[in-house]
Amino acid sequence: THESAEPPRFIGLTGGFAHWMLVRAGGVSVTVSAADAVIGLPVEQAACTAWAEVRRAAIAFGLPGPWPRATPRCRAVKERRATPRHGPGARPVPPRLPLSNLALAGDWTESSLPATLEAAIRSGTAAAAALTERVPA
Repeated sequence: THESAEPPRFIGLTGGFAHWMLVRAGGVSVTVSAADAVIGLPVEQAACTAWAEVRRAAIAFGLPGPWPRATPRCRAVKERRATPRHGPGARPVPPRLPLSNLALAGDWTESSLPATLEAAIRSGTAAAAALTERVPA
């Protein structure tokens, strides 16, 4: 467990098992993207592999906190559908304002980009603007 008053750190990892790590006070979250090949691994094996990479990155970045060699207690969430699989053809575009007081947002509503954080940000900005236009001055 990472014990610190430091701000959260979001770090991309390359060339290994884990792809992203989010370090915040009280814990570390690890994401393994496109994990079809490893979703069947026992949690203990996946945790050990991921922790070794997290520890190496944390030490390389000089992050404060205890980074023991032994894998700390953890919880694993395995979700096959966490990353959408886009098929060929144009994605359907949902209405931004399906109701007068509700704006849809999320990467899936921004058809000009793939499912990314940038798409989610653009979508959220567009949803806020759409609702703002509805508010009388």
